[in-house]
Order: sequence, then C-alpha cells, then structure tokens
Amino acid sequence: VAELPPVTDEQFREKVIAFRNEREAQKKEEEEVSSLYCSTCRKKLKSKNAMADHVASKKHKEMEAKEPKGPRQPRKKTTDQPTPSPVTEENNVDMEEEEEEDDDSSSGWVTDHGSEDEEDLDFDESQAIPITSCLFCPQTKSTKEESLEHMRFHHGFVLPDKEYLVDEDGMLKYLGLKVGAGRCCIFCPDIRSRFATIAACQTHMRDKQHCKVNRDPEGMLEFAEYYDYSPMYENDNDGASSDSFYDDGWTLTLPSGAKIGHRSLMLYYRQYLRPTDGSKPDVGRAAIEKARGLYPALAWTGSTGVVAKQAAKDIKFMQRYRRRFDLRVGLKSNKLFKSQGRKGDN
Repeated sequence: VAELPPVTDEQFREKVIAFRNEREAQKKEEEEVSSLYCSTCRKKLKSKNAMADHVASKKHKEMEAKEPKGPRQPRKKTTDQPTPSPVTEENNVDMEEEEEEDDDSSSGWVTDHGSEDEEDLDFDESQAIPITSCLFCPQTKSTKEESLEHMRFHHGFVLPDKEYLVDEDGMLKYLGLKVGAGRCCIFCPDIRSRFATIAACQTHMRDKQHCKVNRDPEGMLEFAEYYDYSPMYENDNDGASSDSFYDDGWTLTLPSGAKIGHRSLMLYYRQYLRPTDGSKPDVGRAAIEKARGLYPALAWTGSTGVVAKQAAKDIKFMQRYRRRFDLRVGLKSNKLFKSQGRKGDN
C-alpha cells in the first residue's frame, strides 16, 4: 500500500497471534451463549447456575419426556407463493360464509373485563376440587352439605339465588374445576391471571375477600346454564323488547347496560383509563366490598333485588341470542339457504 511503512516479520507474527486469540475468544463466547439455551424448552438462561437448576427442574424433565426421539427437524420456510387460482362466484359465496361464521362465533365474545374464551388453557381435570371439599382451604367434609356449611361459616361463601339454582352439583363441580384445575379465582374476571399452585389461589381468595362469585349481571352470565330465572320474568313484559337492544356486530349491549365486545377489540377493552375530570374514586366502596365479604348477611341481596332481576334479564337475553345463533349455524351446515329448487321447475 502506498505511503505505508513496511511491516517486519516479528510485527506480522504478533498481529497473526492477536487475530487468532480474538477469534478463539469470540468462538468461546458463542459456545457459552449456546450452552445457556435450552432447545427443549426454547428458553434462554442468564448463567451456568441457572442453566443447571433449569435442567434439574421437574418442568424441564417433563418437556424432555414429551419431546419425540431423534434430532429436531428444522422448520422449513416456504418462500414460493402459489399462483392465484381463478375465483369463481361459488368460491366467493363460501368465503363470505366462512367470514360470517368467524365473526359470529360465540368463542370470540368477551366481556368488558377482558376475559377471553379463545385461550386454550391446559387444564388437568384430575386436580379439580370435589364438591365435598372446601374451595378456599384444604378442609374436606364427608358430604356436600357439610362442605357448604363450612364455606358459609368460615369463609362467608353462599350460592346466590339458590331458589333458582337448578344444578347445584354442576355449579360446585365447575367452581372446583376452576380453582383446582385452572387455579383461577372465582371472583376475578380475568382467567389469564392464573396462580402457580392451588394453595396460592386459595390464599389469594382469602386475603382479598374473594370467597364469593361475581354478582354483577355480566359476571352471572358465567353460570347461566346452572340457573333458571324463568319464574322471575315469566310475567314481566320488559323481556319482550329484548331484541331491540343495540348490536352493531362488534358490541352487544345487554338489557342491564353491560356490554360484551368482540375479541378483535380485546386490546381496547382491557384498557383501564383514569377519569379525565380528576374526580377521585369512591373511597368507601372498598370498605363496603370488604364488609360484604366478611358478613354473608350483607352479601345476600335476595332473589328479589335489582341485581338479581338484571342478571335474570341478561341470562334470558343471552339464551335467546344463543338459540338464534345455533339456528343460523344449523341452517348453514345443512345448506338450506342454497336451495334453488329443482332444475325442471320454472
């Protein structure tokens, strides 16, 4: 190279040795980084000690046992795009039907609290709490009645609107499945906030005074299949106009004013924005909720209360909406709407 002094043989050898040392150090660093990555669990650890603890953990061994034998096959990236086929009118009709079924799917609706049904939670039904055991502590009784009395006396838990409860065993089994297999609080609306163990879930419900079900109309919709409120609204004319409630395809407004939103709007329904007028939240509400949890008499509103009537109207409305949806799905499955008569008919 022009205007550069020549390099002696000793300097050249020093540069070669330095370059080799740099390459070896870089290669060693890459090996250390790769040794901290668990390919079975697809998880990267921070240190060798953490990696050793992870390998010895029960979860890693379970994942390693589930993994098929043999080397892992790399995922193939498909870069070739298929050539578009000519779209016919019949294909357009089928595509529109699939889009309608996807939009109308009942699994895509969530409440304002943000609970979602499309999450496939890994439930182990063998861990469900039986109906003879307490939902909030490890106590086990010989009969269901003794267990209910224990939960009422020690935890203040009562089944709401018991005279309209047509499947008591089914509701208790569902609550036991939710706490035992799902490790979810029976009062918190967000099913994604699962706990690591059943004991942690029970401790949360005792400490937060959540030994109760959500009595709000949208909360009672979770237990609609176990209740029958027909005697309450059989002489009520308010349910006649239930079909006129607002439904724009994205938000469904129930008779009580509660709203159910589509899953595509999950991001917005889960936002808890502060009030813009600067008003402080009601301080006494927390004390009232705590008192209702401590004293069952205050928590029992009775089946003639306003909350019970709102829940009954909402459940009736959702049952009618679901029957209408099932009818539409049945018609589409049988393709009755495509019937064009016989070809010989004029």
